[in-house]
Amino acid sequence: MKDSYILEGREPSIVFRQFEDICAIPHGSGNEKAMGEHIISIADEYGYSHERDETGNILIRIPASKGCESAPSVCIQGHMDMVLAKKDWVELDMDTMPVELILEGDVLRANGTTLGADNAVGLCNMMAVMRSPELTHPPLELLFTVQEESGLIGMREFDTSRLRSRMMLNMDMGDPGLLEISSAGTSKMHFRKQYETAKIPERYLSFTVSISGLRGGHSGLEIGKNRGDAIVIISRMLSEVLERSSSAMLCGICSPKVSAGIPSYGSFTVCIPAEDSHVLGEVKELFELILSHELVDDPDMSLTVSPAFADSCINRQDSVMLSDFLLCVPNGIFRRNENHLNWITSSSTLSIAELSGGSFYGYMSYRVNDDLFRENVEVRLRSVTRLCGMDMEIVEGAPAWPESKNSVLRETAKKVYRELFGQEMTEDSCHGAVEVSIVARAIPDMEIIGTAPYSRGAHTPDEWLDLTSIGPFWEFLTKLLEALSVRQSQ
Repeated sequence: MKDSYILEGREPSIVFRQFEDICAIPHGSGNEKAMGEHIISIADEYGYSHERDETGNILIRIPASKGCESAPSVCIQGHMDMVLAKKDWVELDMDTMPVELILEGDVLRANGTTLGADNAVGLCNMMAVMRSPELTHPPLELLFTVQEESGLIGMREFDTSRLRSRMMLNMDMGDPGLLEISSAGTSKMHFRKQYETAKIPERYLSFTVSISGLRGGHSGLEIGKNRGDAIVIISRMLSEVLERSSSAMLCGICSPKVSAGIPSYGSFTVCIPAEDSHVLGEVKELFELILSHELVDDPDMSLTVSPAFADSCINRQDSVMLSDFLLCVPNGIFRRNENHLNWITSSSTLSIAELSGGSFYGYMSYRVNDDLFRENVEVRLRSVTRLCGMDMEIVEGAPAWPESKNSVLRETAKKVYRELFGQEMTEDSCHGAVEVSIVARAIPDMEIIGTAPYSRGAHTPDEWLDLTSIGPFWEFLTKLLEALSVRQSQ
């Protein structure tokens, strides 16, 4: 497709060329049409049947290699879209222009933008399979989905009854040598409450207490790493202020406006009798001591107390009630896998808490790696919100992908990896939502694993791909397909 390739001469060239071809096509979420046409052109070139649904998802069927026709079909899946993000100085129109590749030794990145390795690492291998008729493989279904980055939209709209396979390999998660074998489902909770406000009494002073400089992080991937949570911390400080001053009242609460995960900053504003104003400094000093012991991984944490210019507040009773809600709402880790204690299977994160003009809004994400665990937190949430007079709305985001028991696909992958590299594959349970969870719910007997070449920095302009991981991964993938063919057809 391209006239020249920056990775020319590297092996496997069949994979590297596909990767660069992908990077040459703008394919932000919702703009996958040209990418889809490129994929279909490959299918037409090799005579593979293909279907494209109204949403834009593409399903390509590749007949089994000669002698492997009786082997069960295998589905390989990846998504066609990428997140478009760039640094302030970049003028590139990513909607219409390809990313500019930069080669730094064995690392490939883009010039101030996202690279799109998420999910080009999957697509390039799928396209390489399409262009390699000499491979030994069972019947294959290659599923290319759209708008994964916009909320798994393509997979939600895909008719899973079209799949004949009962083994599925996703290449949007995992690492070389690591298998993802399950993932969390998500629910979203919205909390709302309207409080009456009143003018701040005379002889009262207003102050804002802020925390900043926390690392924050993904509410699924970083939830078990003892990262400081700004909303949790300001809730504790607010409770302490209200405890030490029996007349203090709440004026406002600020937090990140976007549900980005573990909140890295936040603040609350209170009005307090002038004679009690010393309480703010005492609470700040106390929590600086407490947090210096608790937050060893947040060295840049900073607490400040500064005069505010609030003109209204909610009453004392409501202030205490809202403070109690923020403290008592389930927030954090609830359950770990009994066999792998580093695998988190149930957690929640309150990532937005806003009070302005008497109107409160809170947003929480709840993750479970088994849908049966949902009730554990939801019943507690209902109880807390009922006690605090809060309105709550629960919206399911994605189902859980439970771990498959006695999976032939999983064991075959581990055996192939061991024979190729003399090492054992590790396994992991992803605590984030993934596309295949929708397939797992629709087709409960589908065996699913996830693995991919090594890349980091997804969704940011710092995204990069480790080129040394491409060759071993391609070798693993092709040998896995061969093993599934030989084993099943004997």
